[in-house]
Amino acid sequence: MKRLIPMRRRIEFRLAAALMALATVFALAAGWMSYRHHLPDARDAAVGQALEIARTMNYAVETVASGTALERFVLTVAANPRIRAIALTSADGDRVVASSRLAWQGRSADDLGTTSIGRWLSHPLSGDSETRWRPGHGEAVAISRLWITDPVSPIAETLADGRVVVVMDASELIGRARKDALINAGWLTATVLAFTLLVFLLVRRELMAPINRVYQALKAQQAGESGRAAPETGSPEIRTLAQTVNEFFKLHQRIDRYRQVFEDLPVAVARIRIGNDGLHIDANPASRERLGIDVARITDLRTLQALFVDAGQRRALTRDLREHGMVRDREVLIAPGGDAPQRWIAMAAHLAHRGGDVVIDVVAEDITAHKEAMQGLNAERDRLRDIADSIPGAVYEYRLMPDGSERFPFVSDGLRTLLGLSPEERTDDPRILWSRVLPEDMEQMRTATRQANIGPPSDWHAEFRVRTGEGIHWLFGHAVPADDPGPGQLFRGVLIDITERKQLEARLERAARHDTLTGALNRAGFEPLLERAMATARRYDRPLSLLLADLDHFKAINDRFGHEMGDRVLAHFAEVMGGRLRDSDTFVRWGGEEFIILLPETGADGAWRIAETLRQTVAESAFPTGERLTVSLGVATLRPGDTVKALIRRADAGAYRAKRAGRNRVGAPPSGIAATGTSAH
Repeated sequence: MKRLIPMRRRIEFRLAAALMALATVFALAAGWMSYRHHLPDARDAAVGQALEIARTMNYAVETVASGTALERFVLTVAANPRIRAIALTSADGDRVVASSRLAWQGRSADDLGTTSIGRWLSHPLSGDSETRWRPGHGEAVAISRLWITDPVSPIAETLADGRVVVVMDASELIGRARKDALINAGWLTATVLAFTLLVFLLVRRELMAPINRVYQALKAQQAGESGRAAPETGSPEIRTLAQTVNEFFKLHQRIDRYRQVFEDLPVAVARIRIGNDGLHIDANPASRERLGIDVARITDLRTLQALFVDAGQRRALTRDLREHGMVRDREVLIAPGGDAPQRWIAMAAHLAHRGGDVVIDVVAEDITAHKEAMQGLNAERDRLRDIADSIPGAVYEYRLMPDGSERFPFVSDGLRTLLGLSPEERTDDPRILWSRVLPEDMEQMRTATRQANIGPPSDWHAEFRVRTGEGIHWLFGHAVPADDPGPGQLFRGVLIDITERKQLEARLERAARHDTLTGALNRAGFEPLLERAMATARRYDRPLSLLLADLDHFKAINDRFGHEMGDRVLAHFAEVMGGRLRDSDTFVRWGGEEFIILLPETGADGAWRIAETLRQTVAESAFPTGERLTVSLGVATLRPGDTVKALIRRADAGAYRAKRAGRNRVGAPPSGIAATGTSAH
């Protein structure tokens, strides 16, 4: 801390000198004012005496007997040493009739213009008399008109309406005024000096002693005795001064603490001031110790800008400071210079304009290690993401929140491929997935989700269909609950496209239930269907019939043309029969050349007519062998108590009877309907 106030003696000396100077100025001012006060008295006395002598001359002229007597009287009066000149002029003012100097008599005013009285001889009068005060010449002048009412001599008649001029020497009166002024000033000066001395002693006791105690406290503070404060005693003003000093020292202590904190901060703090006098930087030691920046080397904007490795980062920082006045959490790469390596820093800055200067306050922290660690983590994250993206399907994290909302904290890019999403579409919202699930599969999805979250979380798995730009795809999802501190429940799982597997399963399912040659339903697929159809017919009391068709002489075709031709004949037969059936009918290859046709909602008569129509259609069709072929059919209608085997057995019996009756016919016709057809032979 620097010295705050001068020493006590210097203060006392300056106070005494100031009081003496004030007393001296006051005494001089008082003397001058006293002189100015007595000077009018001297003027009035001198002018009055001159005017009185002029009036005496007027009386003497009126009573004088001759010019000689008048001259003697004038010379007698002018013998007074305080009278400098007397002159009497005629009425026309052309000549001096009598004067205190014989050389002036008989001369005109113009001849005496250079003398002390000449200017007053021709001076115009505005009244009967005038006076003039000339302190610079030390004289008073009285000019009076001669009023001669009863002249007793010729000389009096000559001077009638003339003028008399009297010039008095006022030096004595002026000197007396000065003397009186000096005496008064002396007394007043002595009084003021005595009063000043009393004031000084009083100030010394009431002001200087308390101030000295304050000063001693300040000296103790300078010496490091931070606990000693200025005594807050004495007059209210001194107490206020002591309080102000104590507050100032407390403020100074706080400033010292702030500066110590500023210097001990583990981050770099700097103030950059840019003005007309150049660039100035005030920075704490961490700027050099932690960032390697030597502030002394930064002397202008060019060296300041050279700190930034990336000019784009510098321009962006400058632009944001100009537009917003502040930047936060900005990461930039700097090159401190010298042997210091490049460093990544996180910085915040504030820009302000003060007194025409640009002031930028900066806080910066070295994040090089953090940046390198983050780069390593990002590389590892990218590697793991690449692995996740290379896995067929999509890897994801799904979080179900306590309020029922849901989101994907993580999902690999495979979801875009699965759902056919564009690069612009989001993948973090599960609703993107749910919106593409077919409505008929949504319920099982929600059911699986509820079951996985009932009680302790359990595995979730589901197979469902989604609609994409390429059509309908099957997806398989499997997720397991994760132990996670976040809100709600987190699942980690995978989605896989199983469309090809589902298509294969569908083909296998069809192959298992359909005849590969004709495409008709086979025995394994038909029996469950027939059971359901019989149950439905009984439940709703509806008719149900069944036809069994047996291709005539098929063995001969195989023998003559071979099995390949036989297969072609069977496929053609299935095509012909299927072309004549209703949408509700079912065509079945029962075995070899035997086929079954299931006819729902059809009674015995209707079944007979359909059978006859099919027989005729086959008989009229051209087959690959180039020959006409025929078919024998049996008809069976559902009866109470029928089983699947019983119903099929009756139809088979009808076909057998048709064969025994000559083929190319419908066997066991119901009453009222004659059998038709001819033998194939």
